[in-house]
Amino acid sequence: MKKWLNGFCAAFSMYSTVPMPQIQWREDTMRYLFCFFPWIGLLTGGLCLGWAWFCRVWQVGALLFAGGMTLLPLIVSGGIHLDGLVDTADALYSRRETEKKLEILKDPHVGAFGVMACCGYLLASFALWGQVYETPRLIGLCCIGFFLSRCCSALAVVSFPAAKNSGLAHLFSSYADKKTVRVCGGFYLLLAGALLVWKFLWLGAAVLITIGFVFVFFNLIFLSINLYKQFKKVILTVWLTIFAGGIILSPLILKILTTQSFSQWWGHFSISKLGFLFTDYFSPVLTNLTNAPDKFLYAPKLAFFMLVPTFIA
Repeated sequence: MKKWLNGFCAAFSMYSTVPMPQIQWREDTMRYLFCFFPWIGLLTGGLCLGWAWFCRVWQVGALLFAGGMTLLPLIVSGGIHLDGLVDTADALYSRRETEKKLEILKDPHVGAFGVMACCGYLLASFALWGQVYETPRLIGLCCIGFFLSRCCSALAVVSFPAAKNSGLAHLFSSYADKKTVRVCGGFYLLLAGALLVWKFLWLGAAVLITIGFVFVFFNLIFLSINLYKQFKKVILTVWLTIFAGGIILSPLILKILTTQSFSQWWGHFSISKLGFLFTDYFSPVLTNLTNAPDKFLYAPKLAFFMLVPTFIA
């Protein structure tokens, strides 16, 4: 029981600003840290729902609502995830070799790309929260994203190899009880997915499919870049097939989405409201892209399971 309590305190001490008892950072302390990492998302989502309720009761305007929803996650997390996004943007958009990107990640200074990524994220989050304010039903859906994104991040840390044999990601991954974290993370995802489908039906299912599609899409891009020289014809064929399929199916999809009956059945859904999901659901994926080495996707089985969902999506 003490190890689980230490894991709880370690998770909130590292990834939130919530005051916690001081603990010794040892291997047994960090063993179950990622089992409680998604709980920080629950806290963040709960506070955001509380702020949304307050704004509705006191008839607060959309601008103040959006400002609070943008700032609350930063206050709870202490900005640690936004800091990772800034560092990752500097590294990825440097267009340098892998070794140089890893050096940029360790650099405490902020570059121009990091500033642009930070400003773009905050501006998009603010604007999209303001749009969601007009549809209160979607606020709960978006708040679940804080929990889902941390579930995916925890599973990624214990499932994918780190880019180097140093740093916090490697340290936490080495000390973590990987089997227990995967079981907890899988249970959390099933629970959140069931809640999404039960509460929001097809819109919740669409969110889950979109999360999987975006994750597969980004990994497929990296796989294509790294294996282009060895499998040039195969990769070109895959991308041309995806592109051609998108062109052929886009008129049908557009017609379905724009029909009045579908819009009513969808719950007055709009593309602009879905845009918010990218700012919280998918930014952890972008933040952790450089945490994996170039060859971590080379396994044939993993490549197969990446291609199949891509064609389905």
